[in-house]
Amino acid sequence: MQGWIFHPLPHTGRRHAARRRTAPPRTPDVTVTGATIGGATMGEPSGHPRSALPGQATSFVGRRTELADLAALLANGRRLVTLVGVGGIGKTRLAVASAAAWANTFEAATIFVDLAVLDDPELVETAILEAAGLFPGAGRSHLDMTIERFAAERALFVLDNCEHLPAEAARVVVELLGGCPRVQVLATSREHLGVPGEVIWSVPPLGLDTAAPADGVSEAARLFAERLPATSAHPMDPAEVERLVGELGGIPLAIELAAAHAPNHDPATGPARAFPTNEEPDEPPGRHATMRRSLDWSRSLLDPYQALLFARLSVFANGWTLEAAEYVCADERLPGPLILDALTALQNKSLVVVANVNGHSRFRMLEPVRQYAAQTPDAVAGDPALPARHRRFFTDLALRADREQWAFDEVGRSRLDEESPNLRAAFDHACRHDARDALRSAASLALYRRLRGRLREGADATGRALALPDAEGLPERALTLAMHSTLVFWMGRLEETSASATQAIEVATASGDGRAHAHALVRLATALMMMDPRTAQPMLEQAADLARTANDSVALADALSSLAMSYHWQDDYARLSEVAAMGDAVAAPIAFDTVLSWNLWGRGHRARLAGDMAGARRAADELAALTFGEDLLGLSALTELAVLVAVMSGDDPDTQRTMISSRTGRMAHEATRWGEGILHHGLGMVELAADRLDAAHECGRILYERERHGSGYLAWHAQEIMMLAALAQGDHHRARAHAEVVLSIADRLGNARAAAVATAGRARAALLTGDLQEAETGAQEALAPCVDNGWWVDATTALELIAMVATRRGQHDRAVRVFTGVRTFRDRHGLHRIPREEPLWTQETALALAGLDHADRATSESAGATMSLPQLADYVRRGRGSKKTPTDNPFGLTPMEHRVAELAARGLPNRDIARELFIAPGTVKSHMSHIFAKLAITNRTELATILRRAVED
Repeated sequence: MQGWIFHPLPHTGRRHAARRRTAPPRTPDVTVTGATIGGATMGEPSGHPRSALPGQATSFVGRRTELADLAALLANGRRLVTLVGVGGIGKTRLAVASAAAWANTFEAATIFVDLAVLDDPELVETAILEAAGLFPGAGRSHLDMTIERFAAERALFVLDNCEHLPAEAARVVVELLGGCPRVQVLATSREHLGVPGEVIWSVPPLGLDTAAPADGVSEAARLFAERLPATSAHPMDPAEVERLVGELGGIPLAIELAAAHAPNHDPATGPARAFPTNEEPDEPPGRHATMRRSLDWSRSLLDPYQALLFARLSVFANGWTLEAAEYVCADERLPGPLILDALTALQNKSLVVVANVNGHSRFRMLEPVRQYAAQTPDAVAGDPALPARHRRFFTDLALRADREQWAFDEVGRSRLDEESPNLRAAFDHACRHDARDALRSAASLALYRRLRGRLREGADATGRALALPDAEGLPERALTLAMHSTLVFWMGRLEETSASATQAIEVATASGDGRAHAHALVRLATALMMMDPRTAQPMLEQAADLARTANDSVALADALSSLAMSYHWQDDYARLSEVAAMGDAVAAPIAFDTVLSWNLWGRGHRARLAGDMAGARRAADELAALTFGEDLLGLSALTELAVLVAVMSGDDPDTQRTMISSRTGRMAHEATRWGEGILHHGLGMVELAADRLDAAHECGRILYERERHGSGYLAWHAQEIMMLAALAQGDHHRARAHAEVVLSIADRLGNARAAAVATAGRARAALLTGDLQEAETGAQEALAPCVDNGWWVDATTALELIAMVATRRGQHDRAVRVFTGVRTFRDRHGLHRIPREEPLWTQETALALAGLDHADRATSESAGATMSLPQLADYVRRGRGSKKTPTDNPFGLTPMEHRVAELAARGLPNRDIARELFIAPGTVKSHMSHIFAKLAITNRTELATILRRAVED
């Protein structure tokens, strides 16, 4: 049975500044000129914490009418507006400018998602989730998690370049709008999405009318002037510019390319010859043709090295660094020393853009330009060696990230975030051409994906690499199998965890891969630990030794953390603290917050059960400072600890329920199985605190059904919740049934506290039937381990049961002393009961007091108030007299074995014992074998004789 304590943590989830290692938000200003909507200057950052629009290196020109029209559509509640048009027409810039104006007007979130960098439909949901500032837990639909987050919130999602994955984009939009009634979507695409209710808005070219603007300059000409380099070899007449932009059809990208080349323009040639026009005889006029000719013309002005580099750069999925360009693009045709000059030239000609990202220059092509470059003869299709070099570079980058543990470092994580599209592309190529690189890439990125919450992506990648026919027999399989087992473990897939870990150990043993062996043994033992911590503990100690030999700090920290948790599953907090300290010493230097958070979680519960509320809150505070936003399991542990302390302290249970509900929405169904289970335990206790007993029972039932063959720790807590609900409702039959199941689980786990909680619950059920002997015997049996292990919150329950028995027997002095001592302890530590229980214990205390006269009452209360819980425990033990009962257990039997022995001594056959204790007949048979061995007997007659003599002695 459980005492109550808890205090809400208003700063839950906050990281201390000194510990902050997550990358700063990248939300550059969006510059828009010449328009205001609703009193807000367009282009100014909205200031909303989740507004994240891409930064633009150049100003936004014109589009007054278009911006006003789009603002009106969005303001009038149009849920989906799709900007359609050819590449280079300015869809993205117009969408970003419109979103900036919308954010300023409504002061709500704007979320920008670029689909151009994706080639896998399954990544669309993840991209949306991450763009929204959330982090995937994998398993359950990431879109569901986004919908839960924005179900009642106003937001504008900008989905850019939907033509890359049109079917998936359409599906996502339908579900997002259906689940979030206040969300709007602004999409850009070369074709409409075909979604009901979609407003298809064709993006026109920039205006060519010189009469409309006040200064007599068209929007298209203004853009040309804005993009014109500071120095130009020849001045251009305004009329010539207007004629030029007219010939370019007002297409922004074509105009920008022309402006970039203007310094070299000779007016004697005339604009029709110097720049592309729509008047080529072999191609009909149109925007696609104009854009193509613009790029053809820009490419024709490149020297051979620049043209070759331009084509080769299209191999990059989402930009590149100079280092990557030099490695991937250089060969005998394009010497490495020429790359920088050629890249600078491409930048000057607006074919490449550059930005400073985390202190380094990162280059990229606009998507229409990249697609054009990819179609040139020297691009990927014409140079098979190019994607192979790309694969090798990014495979080596993944290996370096693993070797240098970038997953723990802010800059390293950000670099991997930036390169994720390239890493995926390289992995895809490896799966087609090089199984060894596929295995190495998948394994090397596993830790990053685990800590980033990208469990599904990591599990899919390792699984895909392992399934390659050419992967059989490669020694790299060992580490990839080990990483796969780790990823699927955190997704709650225990059978798959064990299968992959077992294979990894076999391959690692054959190849001599000590690192893979350590990781695999950690995970195999951890999967076993969930059900049988005693068997797993020697394996985890062996895994720690292997990790030390392999000099792998991640495997060592994982092994020690899992070993500490195995003691938590047994509520053995002395051993937990010892092992957790060793784990912290390994995890802290590398900032392995996941390990540190689980160790703190265990320490927090130890303090809570001891009644040290200040210590439990300190642990929760430290846990809040450690937990990454994307570490959903750490977040669940923090939430559960905070909620339990709060409800045990008497705080508003509905507030705690809201906190859990907000966090549950972020837990993926399988991917965060343990996180969901931990939160479900907290929710069950909240329902008890709110006096919603039926709801509490249902929480316990659901949790037990999920974990009866999984986490024994969660399974017994599920039964505890149902037992407490039954006791509060006065249902002794159900309470006893749940207590027996807890005893069975406690025996399997080796958890003395679970056995004590169940034994106290059974004693309380006996009181409901008036069986005072069984009630006191059970309460005394439960009290002993609570005192021995410092579980003082549970000890108060046993002591009050003993005091109730004393009242019923007329031992009023004894009862008053105990009731007063327990009340003093509860008041001192701020412990609150289940609301339904408070009247009962108030009544019992009043009955005990009524049995004493005024003087004796004062004496008993004074004595009880000065006694500590250990002193109270000694007092009630002395008060029992010299007689012993079978439950004093002089034979070394476990609580469950003792119960089985009692029933067997009464002559019950195994099947009836099983029915009585709610366990399997085979389990009864096993218990009987242990009992006979411990007592050195061979039959039940001898057993009955021994137990009878124990009572008489």
